[in-house]
Amino acid sequence: MEEEWMMDTPVVLLQTSKEIHFAASNGVRFSDLAFISKAILSIVAIALGLFLLWCSTIGLPDFKGRQAERPRDEMSNSVLLVLALTMGLDYYSTDQYQSSMPNMAVEFDVSQAAMGMSILIHTVVLSVALLFAGPLSDRLGRRPLVLLCQLVLVSSSFCCAFADNFAWFMVARAFQGISASVYSVILAMVRDCFEDEAKRLAYTSMVVSMAVIGPLAAPMLGGLLASCFGWRSSFYTVAILSLLLFVVSVRVLEETAPPYKGGSYFASVGRVLLNGRRMLILASLGICKSYFDIIAAGSSFILQWHHQFNLVQSSFLTLFITVSGVVGIVISSLGGRTPNEVFQTFSALVILCSVMTFIAGVQDGNEFLFLGSLSVGTMMLYPPYLALLADFTCELQDIAGLATSFGTSVAQFLSFALSVPGMQLSGVGCRQMLFVLGSVLLASQILCLALCHGAMAWKSIGGQAGLTDNPG
Repeated sequence: MEEEWMMDTPVVLLQTSKEIHFAASNGVRFSDLAFISKAILSIVAIALGLFLLWCSTIGLPDFKGRQAERPRDEMSNSVLLVLALTMGLDYYSTDQYQSSMPNMAVEFDVSQAAMGMSILIHTVVLSVALLFAGPLSDRLGRRPLVLLCQLVLVSSSFCCAFADNFAWFMVARAFQGISASVYSVILAMVRDCFEDEAKRLAYTSMVVSMAVIGPLAAPMLGGLLASCFGWRSSFYTVAILSLLLFVVSVRVLEETAPPYKGGSYFASVGRVLLNGRRMLILASLGICKSYFDIIAAGSSFILQWHHQFNLVQSSFLTLFITVSGVVGIVISSLGGRTPNEVFQTFSALVILCSVMTFIAGVQDGNEFLFLGSLSVGTMMLYPPYLALLADFTCELQDIAGLATSFGTSVAQFLSFALSVPGMQLSGVGCRQMLFVLGSVLLASQILCLALCHGAMAWKSIGGQAGLTDNPG
């Protein structure tokens, strides 16, 4: 009897969702709100397009509102809280409908792969938007960019909630990717405030913790909302909370960017990219990020289709991965370790996790090994991942926005390139997905060990070309 209920629950929820959508779509209120959501998103798109046209023809406005030199190694608790919540909401919106994806695929009449692309299109658009957000924050200031991204999240989440077809849902998801580019601006704000490596890593961990908790807790919370009120309710929630956060941010958020000193854009890009160590960090970041993306995009399908868990059960099971990610973040923020010390401590542990993941792949039918390997791997991988983020902007304070933008953007593109085959394999079966994840863990730590011990003994390409990390 219990098994029968488990199998029937997704069907009942899907039928309920269809009935609600059918009834609402024939009423004036839903159709009006759907039209308004599309109009708002169109206005946002036009405004962004006009701004880019202005910048390409006339140039960026010269921002004069920077504050005087700020105290080093200091950030107010209110600003830290606002930045962490902004991160959390943006990255919660990435995966909060993950548990509902199998049902949504049927409702929108699209394949599993197409539904999975709604997560990957977010990643691609984010990768492009990151190239603009950071450099703009160097010139215009961090505060205006954070507020703009919050407003884009409000409008795009509203459009997702009232999407009446899959095409508009995908458009809205793309704009959510634009809003998530605030990630690079927030990391630049942390870099603005902290020179000490250990403190910068600790505060980076605190801020990024919400970007971790968001997508890890999202499938569970989104699944619970979907089971009670339908999948659209989770997007309503994001839109309302984002609007409230915007109102608070207008009053609380401070400017942290140093005075803009000008200089060649391409010379700044060269300082960021033409450096052997930073290129190695980028490759490591992309591989680590792909591990999390593959889990986010494929774990619900494995739990529901391979292991036969229902929507509510699979949502609760993702709690183990969430808790593991939080534990990993807490570990990385303790002890006052520098990035190199983190690499030395955790590389061997992550390699052991990769072995555990391969063993779980051999035991294809065991759901406990599946969840256990993903949870332990997530916990052990986050400390070196956060250390890589903190280490990347070293010696680049004057162009921290551009540095974080290019760093996170390149890492996103690499993650996307690795996540696509991972997604395809997750549709094949549990064993193939685990083999991919085990390989990703192993590759990430080979690069981290190269960073730690100098296995790739080259001098920076920038130094050989006459470029240095100093702006002069």
